[in-house]
Amino acid sequence: MTVLLRRLSEDRVPLSEVVPGPGARDGAVVFVDGTQLLLVTRRGSSAMKRLTEGDRGSGTPMWLVRAQPSFASCWFRLWFASVGCAKPAEMLAKVGPLPQ
Repeated sequence: MTVLLRRLSEDRVPLSEVVPGPGARDGAVVFVDGTQLLLVTRRGSSAMKRLTEGDRGSGTPMWLVRAQPSFASCWFRLWFASVGCAKPAEMLAKVGPLPQ
């Protein structure tokens, strides 16, 4: 997962959409290259809400700026940015493939 996240951030692959995941704290992020990931945030986190189209403005591209592995192998600290964004949106999330 670390290699995939590094490639997405280094290539500045934009998000094409963010959709609700199967759980309340889950979200599916889809990149324009077709990569689909399930992000699960901690309880009480509003991080997924910050990635939605409504919070970043219609048509504003957003991409993964940086991904840093955290204290457990499936948890990552992620930073997403968009054009004109003063500060990247940061989140701590479990990252995995989107179940089919």
